[in-house]
Amino acid sequence: MNFSKYLKDQLLFIFAFLLAAILIIVVIELDFLLVGTSLSISSLLYLITLALTILAMVLIIGYLIKKPFYKRLQELTLQTDLTNMSGLNKTNNLEEALVDDAWQNLYQLAIEKLQILELENKKNIYFLSQWAHHMKTPVAVIDLLIQKNLENTSEDNAKILKSIREENNSLSEALAMLLNLVRLQDFTSDFHIEKISVLELTRSIINDKKREFVAREVYPYIEEGPNLIVESDAKWLRFVIEQILNNALKYSACLDKPGQVIMQVITCENGFALEIADNGIGIAKEDINRVFEPFYTGLTGRKYHKSTGMGLYLAFEICQKLGHKLEIESKEGFGTKVRVCFPKKITIFSGVI
Repeated sequence: MNFSKYLKDQLLFIFAFLLAAILIIVVIELDFLLVGTSLSISSLLYLITLALTILAMVLIIGYLIKKPFYKRLQELTLQTDLTNMSGLNKTNNLEEALVDDAWQNLYQLAIEKLQILELENKKNIYFLSQWAHHMKTPVAVIDLLIQKNLENTSEDNAKILKSIREENNSLSEALAMLLNLVRLQDFTSDFHIEKISVLELTRSIINDKKREFVAREVYPYIEEGPNLIVESDAKWLRFVIEQILNNALKYSACLDKPGQVIMQVITCENGFALEIADNGIGIAKEDINRVFEPFYTGLTGRKYHKSTGMGLYLAFEICQKLGHKLEIESKEGFGTKVRVCFPKKITIFSGVI
């Protein structure tokens, strides 16, 4: 608080002081009149100057005493770390002491509540992680049983098994997404930097998803280009590319024409990017700026009932922590392009918090 604001805050005191000074001068003047004389002009000016001098000294001294208090309060309003908000450090009067006591009480309550919430959050994360790991086992068993029985069953049963396998794959992807969401809460503990060939990693993911591409009649194509080598975390980067390909697969198969997904390394403003383009249904113009929000499915997701609204959100968050950048452009009915950008002048640790 600067001095002008302090004066505004003391207007009532200033008014009371000046009123008292005027009344004292009036009483003195009346007393002089009773004995047949009056105050001289010089005496009157002296009394007024003396009163104003005393008022100015009281205000200045009061401000200097309270200035550390105001400064500490301003520091507290700008703090973002609870460890630096423990109290006012020093008090000069009863008012400041009462404020400090109230602050200390609120601070202690906040710390206790935060500790309880952090403990509950750790328990929930542990529970979700364990539950997802346990669920992955029956999902894998179901996939093996389907694969084993597909070769020795009737055509009708084979269709049913293929349908079950498709739903089982969706369940497996959802569990993987849940596990990565849990790991994202403690990103630095599950983080390993290495040199990665982006196209090699993309080819590996396509090979793993070969069955899905065939089943959905979507054809992947990797255009030859520079062998882009980046420093990143292979597991997290793989998850990002998988989420983009999942969307490309899902929405390219919605049209009455063969789906196509084209992957290539391109140059961008600050470096290079892996671009994944599909010829699917695209994204509505009003949705394009919100696709990275959690649980936002937009018109496309509501229409086809297959979107969780979490894939691109997680991919975006992971890219930020990896120091990469995720960009998207789309036109409804004409497909979508998603780019994972790898800036030249940025370290992999820039996004780690």
